[in-house]
Amino acid sequence: MRPRSSNITMILAMNGHNIVNSEAIIGSVNTEVFNAFLTATPKRSRTGVRVHILTIPDNSNFSMHYLPPYSPILNPSEEAFALIKSNVRQSSPPSDTRDLISRMNDATCSVIPRHLENFIMYTE
Repeated sequence: MRPRSSNITMILAMNGHNIVNSEAIIGSVNTEVFNAFLTATPKRSRTGVRVHILTIPDNSNFSMHYLPPYSPILNPSEEAFALIKSNVRQSSPPSDTRDLISRMNDATCSVIPRHLENFIMYTE
């Protein structure tokens, strides 16, 4: 039986035009790792984010639907991760952890602006 290898977690920051930061981490992401990732993410990619608040009158034709705390179908980054995974898996199995991380980083670079625009525009 082959020993189980450790998990590799990828985190990324993206906007509608590019992936502005990504990192493959051996193990899981905790607060310290995530805060370091945010610190390394260019501030210009985090500005201009507006909070949307909308008041809906009681007599309107709108109804409110509550979503689960995590809704992957509404998260465009899930589509980016799916594309990255697909690109990593296209070739032969990685020889070791370093090879896998290298492939993950290369696959992240293959996500082009048109992909990201589509992921955002067509989120279900």
